[in-house]
Amino acid sequence: MRWPYFAYVDGAFRFIITPKLEGRVFPGTARQAAAGTSTPNPGELADVEKRLKVGGNVLDAHKIHNVVPDYPDIAKREHLEGKVLMHALIDKSGSLAKLYVLQGYCTLAESALSAVRKWRYSPTTVNGEPVEVETQIQVIYSLEH
Repeated sequence: MRWPYFAYVDGAFRFIITPKLEGRVFPGTARQAAAGTSTPNPGELADVEKRLKVGGNVLDAHKIHNVVPDYPDIAKREHLEGKVLMHALIDKSGSLAKLYVLQGYCTLAESALSAVRKWRYSPTTVNGEPVEVETQIQVIYSLEH
């Protein structure tokens, strides 16, 4: 059962708010925009300038460790299918530094987060120097398999 701003999940109502994603999702500009500050700290600006935005299909080629998410039993019983869209920051070593759910059912999102946090990528380099990568990751759940 779903109502706007509320979802009935695991025997309780949960309040759901759609995230406002204007500008960057990660610290540095979003927080400062909310605070009314236009100039980022020098360290944050340097980090943001060394960050690439890469699409999920491009980044899949660099994945060196993949963990397949489990399909939650409750989602199977409810015949719940769909995608979980996440925004990720991959650090210079290839590990996920930050991971946020942007879209998807709560039941599926928990499983997707748990698996994707274990993924590892080969470091992305620009001019021989490792850089952070900002990307979106999509996990699709389907009962047809």
